[in-house]
Amino acid sequence: MNQSNNNINNNAPQNQGTNQINNQNPNMVNNTPKINNMNPKAPQQNNGVTLNPTPNISVSSTNIGQPQISQVVQTNPSPIENKTTTTNGNQDNSKGGKFKTFLLIVFFIFLLAFIMFLPNISEYLKNGRIRATTDNQINSGTLSCTTDKDNDETTTSYEMDFKFKNKELITSTFNITTESEKEEIINSKYNECKNIEDSAKDLSGIDVSCTTSDNISTMIESYNYRLINTNKLTKFTEAGGTYPEYQYKENIYDIKQKMIKAGYDCKERAY
Repeated sequence: MNQSNNNINNNAPQNQGTNQINNQNPNMVNNTPKINNMNPKAPQQNNGVTLNPTPNISVSSTNIGQPQISQVVQTNPSPIENKTTTTNGNQDNSKGGKFKTFLLIVFFIFLLAFIMFLPNISEYLKNGRIRATTDNQINSGTLSCTTDKDNDETTTSYEMDFKFKNKELITSTFNITTESEKEEIINSKYNECKNIEDSAKDLSGIDVSCTTSDNISTMIESYNYRLINTNKLTKFTEAGGTYPEYQYKENIYDIKQKMIKAGYDCKERAY
């Protein structure tokens, strides 16, 4: 009996120590949930590294006098600065691509509009050119058109003078001059001219004259367009005469354009 009491008394200091530990921090266990209730996922940035400064803490209550704490730190090895740079680069590329697409769309719209309104644009330019030339046009006068042709044996000059009134064709003369150092060529040209002259004698509105001198042969064809009967020109053209291409009262500036296209240099002068 006494031995049992002694054992109880001997264990009293140990239990007293345990009770002393519990009395020193009676709220230790109760404080643990407060620690665990903190937000462990709140991120913080430090020099480009994402850290979780709030550790996950667990307290084992197996031995109240010896709490065990475990701490886990999570790091993100990818710097935020690098992510920002990459994002900005992608944004710049995206903006550049959108701008190029916008320019391409504008170009196709402009091209489509140009094709659609091309007839109107052409008409406007044409009318503008006509108005500009009309301001400088002569009402009545002479249109002179000339050209030359050379070969090894001859030099031939062509000159055609058109008389017009109110910009309408009335008469013309066609002067063909051939130069050559060979007398036989000049004689041949003169004989041809005489044949044409003979074929025109019975025609109204066409006269032909021939001359020769000093290695030069000249033929002049005169046209009165009001009197010409084109149905009787077969004999004349077969002899080598020039068919009167233009019509009485034809616009003189239309004739000018045709002569220029045929290779002539043309200039008009007033009476």
